[in-house]
Amino acid sequence: MRVSALRRALLDGVAVGTHPVSRLSPFAIAKLAARGARENRKSVSFWRAVSARAMVVAPSMQPTDMSMVLFAFARLRYRDKEMMYRIAEAAPAVLGQFRATDITYFLASFARLDVQHRLIFNLFAREIARKLHDFNAAQLGELVYAYARLNLRHELLLDVLTKRVTEVVKAMKPWHLAMVANGFARLE
Repeated sequence: MRVSALRRALLDGVAVGTHPVSRLSPFAIAKLAARGARENRKSVSFWRAVSARAMVVAPSMQPTDMSMVLFAFARLRYRDKEMMYRIAEAAPAVLGQFRATDITYFLASFARLDVQHRLIFNLFAREIARKLHDFNAAQLGELVYAYARLNLRHELLLDVLTKRVTEVVKAMKPWHLAMVANGFARLE
């Protein structure tokens, strides 16, 4: 398919050319990764291409895009530390824009793949404390588990999470309650 230079410039964020993944926008690469994980796509070349593109566009990614890409890799248990660290480097620039869901997916991805990044977890601890009431019971369970799985003890965060968990404990499902109990037991 021949595409003129003007059309290529207009469609820069859309798949064009011989290797479509290499031309995707941050939003499109996040959607593609999420769909690939949902469809249980096992092609190594596909995930390498997604990783390579994610590293290139990481500085311009929105928090939701970062979380979706990381969670897609975590869902399939594909650990690409270089990509994860590159996305983590870009996260502080947009830290205030992270929503509760984004924070949960972001940190849970690092925990699921057993990749420690103390700086990011410390930065997010402050952000979690700031937005604590935006987190639902399930997300609190995931957060406690993420910090516990990587053995990252943050006193201020644990105090704040303890108070919030006691507020929402009745809304917790057994699975999330077990995650909280397990997490706090690991961190004691």
